[in-house]
Amino acid sequence: MEKIRFVKAREEDTDLVLETLNEATQYKNEHSDDAWGSESWQEREIADSIEAGNRYLVYMGSEVVGSFVLVWTDELWADDGATAAYIHQLALNSDFH
Repeated sequence: MEKIRFVKAREEDTDLVLETLNEATQYKNEHSDDAWGSESWQEREIADSIEAGNRYLVYMGSEVVGSFVLVWTDELWADDGATAAYIHQLALNSDFH
């Protein structure tokens, strides 16, 4: 089995992340999951997470299999100051469903 690695996304990864998220959104909608809506992701949304250092790519060997955002606080959850990590926008490349 190939090694899985997590690497911080860079500005030049924006299009790859957009493609992965848009494919994942389409897949979710086709399977009655509209949690992400039906609109395409915007480049600015991705660029913001990359600039903040929160966007990661998931590699299996040399191939990108997905991406996600990792944050250490989240206002949507009862963040009472406890140490926790939150993963958002977890999306897999369509070849890895």
